[in-house]
Amino acid sequence: LQLVLSLGALGLVASDFVVTVEGLKGFLMRKPVMTFDLLAGLERRKLLLLMVSLGALPSMLYADVSRIYYGTTNGNLIWYLSTILIGIFIAFSTLLGLTFVQTLPCPWPNHLVTFSPALFSYGTIISMVIVWNNQYVNVALAFNNAPFLLAFNVSGTFQPSGAYTSAGIDTVMNLMIQRTYKTMGICLAISIGFATLRRKIYFGTLLVDVGWTRTNSFLSGCGTPHWLTGLPLESQNAIKIGNKLYCKPSTQAVMGFAVVVDHVAETHQVAAGGAPIGRRPSVQLSDLNMALVNVYVLVPALWRIFRWLPATTTPCLYGTVDKNTFTRSNQHIGGATFHHHRGMCVN
Repeated sequence: LQLVLSLGALGLVASDFVVTVEGLKGFLMRKPVMTFDLLAGLERRKLLLLMVSLGALPSMLYADVSRIYYGTTNGNLIWYLSTILIGIFIAFSTLLGLTFVQTLPCPWPNHLVTFSPALFSYGTIISMVIVWNNQYVNVALAFNNAPFLLAFNVSGTFQPSGAYTSAGIDTVMNLMIQRTYKTMGICLAISIGFATLRRKIYFGTLLVDVGWTRTNSFLSGCGTPHWLTGLPLESQNAIKIGNKLYCKPSTQAVMGFAVVVDHVAETHQVAAGGAPIGRRPSVQLSDLNMALVNVYVLVPALWRIFRWLPATTTPCLYGTVDKNTFTRSNQHIGGATFHHHRGMCVN
């Protein structure tokens, strides 16, 4: 089951890797590229957080087993690997829990506390490894010194004979739960403090104002979180043209969407008389019929996996972009052929 969940998590993040590779290709060819922070968008990828959390959940059992091998040749290695998985579980399950907090009603919906998902994730994983490793000897002794029912005398010292009391022993998580929650809380507080201080230095405010997102059809359709967020929702990250604020392609990617272009629309133009001019013409961005899809379905859409399914059962496009204007769409992906595109700013 853990292998299936791990493969499922890799499948969910595959589209983000595709976007990254496309950006790397453009960078190597010295073309304009889109850059985005995947960790900043984790709160918009709840299914991925759930998959990773469930995949790392058995690490609690690994820790109970690995402490048995304390003092053996590979005992330390087994314990280190277990603590890394525990750090991943704590970090991603906490982020998943925060997504539910973000759905709770807030008396000030336009102002949010910010935190750094990258600092929290890396800090939590590293801190858990350090804290748990510091208690390795204690949790191992708690197992080896379990109360026994029968004993035999070895040179005046009573040793367990294999029969123990029915009371059992504490699990590693029971022994470490207070330290674990305390460490997680400290890491979250540090990430909030760091993001708030950075905001005060660069933008002059402690809280992020997301009221402007209601003037952007794309962001208003996505919805904004409550209480706290790690998303780049500052108005300074938008492009202002006239009195409108446009959402950048990088923000669209962080929000969990990818831009695709219909293969036929991208590769053909029709002359005034109706004759095709040729393949791969020079097409202006505003002339392309772009669509936004959920990032989870980007790879299946590019590989045309949905062509084997009835069109009505395939995922829908999230919306279309025509001359920088976003419009919601209920059109199914079906068996159409799409190409990934770096996109454009939308309102």
